[in-house]
Amino acid sequence: MKKVLLSVSGLTAALALSSAAIAGPTVYGKLHVSVGSIATDDGTTDESSTAVSSHSSRLGFKGEIEGTGGVSFPYKAEYQIDPTEQGGGGLKSRDQYIGMKGDLGQVSFGRLSTPYKNSTAKVDLLSDSYIDYNNIISSDQDKRVGDSIGYKNNFGIASVALQYSTSDDSLDLGDGVEPNKASITSAAVNVDLDGSWVSVAYQAVNDGDSALKLGGGASVAGATLGFALEQITGEEKIGNVDQTNIFASVKYGISDSLNAIAQFGTASMDVDGAEDATMIALGVTHSYGKSASVYAIYGNGAEGGLGKVGGGDSSALAVGIIGKF
Repeated sequence: MKKVLLSVSGLTAALALSSAAIAGPTVYGKLHVSVGSIATDDGTTDESSTAVSSHSSRLGFKGEIEGTGGVSFPYKAEYQIDPTEQGGGGLKSRDQYIGMKGDLGQVSFGRLSTPYKNSTAKVDLLSDSYIDYNNIISSDQDKRVGDSIGYKNNFGIASVALQYSTSDDSLDLGDGVEPNKASITSAAVNVDLDGSWVSVAYQAVNDGDSALKLGGGASVAGATLGFALEQITGEEKIGNVDQTNIFASVKYGISDSLNAIAQFGTASMDVDGAEDATMIALGVTHSYGKSASVYAIYGNGAEGGLGKVGGGDSSALAVGIIGKF
């Protein structure tokens, strides 16, 4: 009887260790929905409406498989959903990958946000909302791409990320295009200092545009400051032009849970007679712990500077709720 009990005990322990090594994935998500009054004037049509909108709400699962020899295999599969539409608006792929991580860093295969995109993400104080910083910083450059190989590692205060994508699946290249015609190379270095950070990122599309982006941020006298400067070199053969984009953000803590925010920027295209796109936005956010927050914002854009609303001159006055789980 004692031998049987010992055997059962040993089997239970083995199963527990095995279960820990292949623990199931974590299911997570983010619901971001706003109600607002939006208006657009493209020079020929002047429209305004009340909108209930989802802003890149998402659902996914992630985990990490523990291997032997100090190696693990992180994985993630994330999808965009729309809780404001019947049927959820369909699923759209976000970051999805399997990786291998060890002392030399992490290598990932799949659909990945580029290092260029990630390098200045924290400058944006209310991402995915009407006042998202991609109204100014080019969303054509800040992208996630399939068919990708990524590498990242930390070296003290610096982090390095590299990515090669065999083809930009966001481009409609048509049939008969040679392999790797629109391949992408992306790289970024971020340095975290005491109370501040800086970044530099570069990205190039084979036979397409290239872009250089500098970013940084600092905490000063209770305020958090951030900036991004982007220079895009357009490929003339495909009709693109050079562009310079400048964005800045300020967050001031009124209390532990209440913050005032401001975001503004300009996008300038190297085209004779073209007006600069501009955006100015103000808002307040109130957090209810780490997983829930509400906000109220007002944004105004000229010449397409509030593209999340529409082209031309646009504005948005909105309140929103963000919940993470």
